[in-house]
Amino acid sequence: MINFRMNMPFYLMGFSGSIMILLISLLRIILKKRLPKFVFPILWFVVLLRLLIPFSISTPISLKLPNWASSVSNTAITDAIETTASNTEFYAAYGDISEEPDHFNSVTDTTLPGTGITEETAENNTAVTEQTAYMPGSENSGTFQVDKLIALYWAGFIITLVILLWQKHRCDIMLKDSLPVENNDLINSVLSEMNIKNVRVFTCDGLVSPMARGLFKASIYLPAHMNFENTVMLRHIITHEVMHIKHGDNRLKALMLAALILNWFNPLVWLLSRFLNSDLEAACDEAVLDYYDNDDERKAYALSLLEMAVSRNRPALFYSAFSKTEVEKRIKNILNYKKATALALAVATAFLLCSASVFAATWQAPFSPYLSSFCLSSNCRWGVSVELTRDAALGNNAKERAENIIMSVLKNDVSGRSDVIKAQIKTALSAEFNVEENVFDVKTSLCLDDTERNEEYEKWGLTQADDGFFVYKDKPIKTLSDKTLGLYQTKAGVVDITIERDTQGYIVNLMADYEY
Repeated sequence: MINFRMNMPFYLMGFSGSIMILLISLLRIILKKRLPKFVFPILWFVVLLRLLIPFSISTPISLKLPNWASSVSNTAITDAIETTASNTEFYAAYGDISEEPDHFNSVTDTTLPGTGITEETAENNTAVTEQTAYMPGSENSGTFQVDKLIALYWAGFIITLVILLWQKHRCDIMLKDSLPVENNDLINSVLSEMNIKNVRVFTCDGLVSPMARGLFKASIYLPAHMNFENTVMLRHIITHEVMHIKHGDNRLKALMLAALILNWFNPLVWLLSRFLNSDLEAACDEAVLDYYDNDDERKAYALSLLEMAVSRNRPALFYSAFSKTEVEKRIKNILNYKKATALALAVATAFLLCSASVFAATWQAPFSPYLSSFCLSSNCRWGVSVELTRDAALGNNAKERAENIIMSVLKNDVSGRSDVIKAQIKTALSAEFNVEENVFDVKTSLCLDDTERNEEYEKWGLTQADDGFFVYKDKPIKTLSDKTLGLYQTKAGVVDITIERDTQGYIVNLMADYEY
């Protein structure tokens, strides 16, 4: 099941967009000569959507975010804990512990017997944690650093915006005195053949190469010094610029400008702008070559491209223009052009759909994984809690519904095996919420009272001393690890004990490692 939300944080939009830029750049190096040229502008469009729109798509193929990126705010966690504590019903053989849910709190002897963690130990650990976390002035230093970063970001944002607006203003001034080209039969015939309406053609003294400009009402601008009597070149120029207009390249560049302004600090986004400009020109050339039917016309188009390419590189952020950027590569591509077969187009389309879908659905916004509290039943030796592996839409009262299912499985369990309980809970939750079983991470813990635990330990040579710590055959234990039970003790001693249990929670092996 796919879950769509508009909650992606800005820093994760930039992080995931940067990863996409690196991957598409690598694909560009490997596959650029093997795929039709229109593929990469579309992939860059997907990246721009990732950089500009805070959508989050959670699917079975979504990656788990790094720990630094997937952390949930303290407020969100606190809200989750409060909700859990207020709405959860616990069934336990050892008394009602619903007031302090073990899913979020340290377990002590007074809440769940058999863990080996005393109240004194828990309090001491808490005190150490609080002492380590506190530093004089730390309550203000972090906020100060964040404020400085925010101020730096907005300063760069404003500077980038002002620079780009100034460039646009200069371009507007240059085109202000442009003159419309009227009654040119060749230009009118090309526009008519290509089924383009409401596109006007102008000449401008300040231009050094043709360009198309405008987001919704596009216009074509030609240098006033251009030889209009060269009808072959004029036809190629108009065809080229019309292809830019038909493909909506200027609108794509407007998205690129927005991404540059928002992500001015990210060098990979500036790299994207360079690659996008180059790929748009290559895609436009290919579209023109597809439009022409014979090789002589294509070679003539290459000559026109060479003749109109300007001697200096101008930033074409606001328009699509004949540029000398990579002009030699473009001409080589034209001369080596072969029309794509139906099979090649089918492969390219499949590649495009698959890669775009993967890129769009790979990243998901941080989410709270907690689904249920720690649930116990007097009919079962196992306690269960469930977390989510991805952000899934589970509907209303998801926590209550999940806990009802968990309790039903625990009450009716006859196997006593943790693996069977996990499988049954996953299957039941999947059916209840209509999502794949892998969405749920079922965690089980063995729950024994002190008497049951000590009786079982005594059979393997473990006895509990008056101080609460265990000894092994009258020898002091240095470390005692009973992972399934959730017990871990450490103290000065001469032997390390590791306990292994089967899926029913019974001890099957005790490993003793002596220090001599």
